[in-house]
Amino acid sequence: MDDYPWFAIVFAAILAVWIYKLVAHGGFRGAMFGARIRDTVGELDITSSRFMKQKLVIYRLDSERPSNDPAVGLEMRFTSFASYQMQPLPLTKSQARTLSQLLARAAE
Repeated sequence: MDDYPWFAIVFAAILAVWIYKLVAHGGFRGAMFGARIRDTVGELDITSSRFMKQKLVIYRLDSERPSNDPAVGLEMRFTSFASYQMQPLPLTKSQARTLSQLLARAAE
Protein backbone atom coordinates (compact mmCIF):
# COMPACT_ATOMS: atom_id res chain seq x y z
CA MET A 1 0.00 0.00 0.00
CA ASP A 2 3.00 2.32 0.29
CA ASP A 3 3.29 2.43 -3.53
CA TYR A 4 -0.30 3.56 -4.05
CA PRO A 5 0.32 7.35 -3.97
CA TRP A 6 3.15 7.01 -6.52
CA PHE A 7 0.99 4.88 -8.78
CA ALA A 8 -1.81 7.46 -8.63
CA ILE A 9 0.63 10.30 -9.39
CA VAL A 10 2.15 8.47 -12.38
CA PHE A 11 -1.31 7.50 -13.66
CA ALA A 12 -2.56 11.10 -13.31
CA ALA A 13 0.52 12.42 -15.13
CA ILE A 14 0.05 10.00 -18.05
CA LEU A 15 -3.64 10.88 -18.22
CA ALA A 16 -2.84 14.61 -18.18
CA VAL A 17 -0.35 14.22 -21.06
CA TRP A 18 -2.94 12.34 -23.15
CA ILE A 19 -5.64 14.90 -22.45
CA TYR A 20 -3.21 17.65 -23.48
CA LYS A 21 -2.39 15.81 -26.73
CA LEU A 22 -6.08 15.28 -27.49
CA VAL A 23 -6.86 18.96 -27.00
CA ALA A 24 -3.71 20.32 -28.69
CA HIS A 25 -4.01 18.14 -31.79
CA GLY A 26 -7.76 18.27 -32.23
CA GLY A 27 -8.81 14.76 -31.25
CA PHE A 28 -7.66 11.16 -31.13
CA ARG A 29 -6.40 10.86 -34.72
CA GLY A 30 -4.52 14.16 -34.49
CA ALA A 31 -2.91 12.99 -31.26
CA MET A 32 -1.84 9.75 -32.95
CA PHE A 33 -0.23 11.70 -35.83
CA GLY A 34 1.25 14.39 -33.58
CA ALA A 35 -0.37 17.21 -35.57
CA ARG A 36 -3.84 18.57 -36.34
CA ILE A 37 -5.59 17.08 -39.35
CA ARG A 38 -6.28 19.83 -41.89
CA ASP A 39 -8.36 17.70 -44.27
CA THR A 40 -8.79 14.24 -45.73
CA VAL A 41 -7.18 13.94 -49.16
CA GLY A 42 -8.67 10.57 -50.06
CA GLU A 43 -9.39 6.98 -49.17
CA LEU A 44 -8.36 3.78 -50.92
CA ASP A 45 -10.13 0.47 -50.31
CA ILE A 46 -7.40 -2.14 -50.19
CA THR A 47 -9.38 -5.29 -49.49
CA SER A 48 -13.01 -5.75 -48.79
CA SER A 49 -14.78 -8.95 -47.90
CA ARG A 50 -17.89 -9.71 -45.95
CA PHE A 51 -16.02 -9.99 -42.69
CA MET A 52 -13.02 -7.69 -42.99
CA LYS A 53 -12.12 -4.40 -44.67
CA GLN A 54 -8.76 -2.70 -45.08
CA LYS A 55 -8.58 0.94 -46.04
CA LEU A 56 -5.78 3.46 -46.55
CA VAL A 57 -6.76 7.02 -45.63
CA ILE A 58 -4.55 9.97 -46.56
CA TYR A 59 -4.66 13.19 -44.52
CA ARG A 60 -3.08 16.60 -44.94
CA LEU A 61 -1.68 17.58 -41.54
CA ASP A 62 -1.23 21.04 -40.06
CA SER A 63 2.29 21.47 -38.74
CA GLU A 64 3.47 24.40 -36.67
CA ARG A 65 7.11 24.09 -37.74
CA PRO A 66 7.45 23.35 -41.47
CA SER A 67 10.96 21.90 -41.16
CA ASN A 68 10.54 18.30 -40.01
CA ASP A 69 7.04 18.11 -38.55
CA PRO A 70 4.65 15.64 -40.14
CA ALA A 71 2.81 17.13 -43.13
CA VAL A 72 1.10 14.01 -44.49
CA GLY A 73 -0.63 11.30 -42.52
CA LEU A 74 -1.28 7.79 -43.79
CA GLU A 75 -3.73 5.71 -41.79
CA MET A 76 -4.14 1.98 -42.31
CA ARG A 77 -7.60 1.11 -41.03
CA PHE A 78 -8.65 -2.48 -40.38
CA THR A 79 -12.29 -3.15 -39.54
CA SER A 80 -14.20 -6.36 -39.03
CA PHE A 81 -17.38 -7.49 -37.34
CA ALA A 82 -16.20 -6.86 -33.80
CA SER A 83 -12.91 -5.00 -34.11
CA TYR A 84 -11.37 -1.75 -35.28
CA GLN A 85 -7.65 -1.15 -35.62
CA MET A 86 -5.86 1.97 -36.80
CA GLN A 87 -2.17 2.26 -37.65
CA PRO A 88 -1.00 5.87 -38.15
CA LEU A 89 2.05 6.76 -40.22
CA PRO A 90 3.05 10.45 -40.08
CA LEU A 91 5.35 11.60 -42.90
CA THR A 92 7.27 14.80 -43.55
CA LYS A 93 6.92 16.45 -46.95
CA SER A 94 10.20 15.03 -48.20
CA GLN A 95 9.27 11.52 -47.00
CA ALA A 96 5.89 11.80 -48.73
CA ARG A 97 7.56 12.87 -52.00
CA THR A 98 10.04 9.99 -51.77
CA LEU A 99 7.21 7.53 -51.09
CA SER A 100 5.32 8.92 -54.09
CA GLN A 101 8.34 8.40 -56.36
CA LEU A 102 8.92 4.87 -55.05
CA LEU A 103 5.27 3.94 -55.58
CA ALA A 104 5.33 5.37 -59.13
CA ARG A 105 8.50 3.38 -59.89
CA ALA A 106 7.00 0.18 -58.46
CA ALA A 107 3.82 0.62 -60.51
CA GLU A 108 5.71 0.84 -63.84
